[in-house]
Amino acid sequence: MPTPVNVPVPMRLCHALQVATAVDGKLNKTVRRMQDDNAALRKETHDLLAELEQLTLQMYEEHEAALTASREAQAAQRSGLEGLGETQRATFDAQQAQIDALGAVVRKQQRLTLALTLTLTLTLTPTLTLTLTRCASSRA
Repeated sequence: MPTPVNVPVPMRLCHALQVATAVDGKLNKTVRRMQDDNAALRKETHDLLAELEQLTLQMYEEHEAALTASREAQAAQRSGLEGLGETQRATFDAQQAQIDALGAVVRKQQRLTLALTLTLTLTLTPTLTLTLTRCASSRA
């Protein structure tokens, strides 16, 4: 509010001093409130950054654990498959040996049948030889 001109100077100065003091007090309050707000914001920012860092670290550790578990599972699966492959190969080799042994037995039986047929052919008459040869051939 403006001061009237006819008021003596000391009173005007006193009024101006009161106004300046009041404004200074309000400015000081505002500055303190801004400083408090700034400090609260800095603390909140610091807390949020610490929480973000903790969450990031936790996510990293979980990701590393998942990768390790996945690698271990893949290694176990690979080992199992390699063992299965070896077992199947051994089974195949054993079956092939059985097939080879059976083939050898069949060839031996064929040789024995042929030898028996030749022996019977030499010892019997021609009519009987033909009949025995056909019987031996049909059994083989």
